[in-house]
Amino acid sequence: MSEKKQQTAYPLRMTPDLRDAIEKAAQDSKRSVNAEIVTRLELSLIADDRSTTFLSAEKARELVTLAEGNLTKKIHDAIQRSIALSAVEGQARVVVPLSPFNLDSDDDAHIDALKTVVQRLEDAGYSVEISGLDRITLSF
Repeated sequence: MSEKKQQTAYPLRMTPDLRDAIEKAAQDSKRSVNAEIVTRLELSLIADDRSTTFLSAEKARELVTLAEGNLTKKIHDAIQRSIALSAVEGQARVVVPLSPFNLDSDDDAHIDALKTVVQRLEDAGYSVEISGLDRITLSF
């Protein structure tokens, strides 16, 4: 029989705002706060190429779920940057490519993320035109 090694507790101090954000993220992903923190730390180490072992398939699936949960924010941020750049350049129209997000029309999470962003844009007063999953055109 294999015995699980007891993990060492590590007290972590953080600002109340960070704690609130982590608690919300944990709730959204249906994980404990500890599991959310550990998953996000692992993801940052993987992104920095600091991991010395292969991820388990289960952990890779968890990270995909985490990344997909951030899809709405990623699309939002790309559009926000494009709007700011267009406004500074004096252009009242912007075309934002969606190809970097590899959106799949058969993936409900992808479609929901795009719908959420479009709704936010319309609520903010933008005229929005979507060309498939290739690009989004905004007028303001």
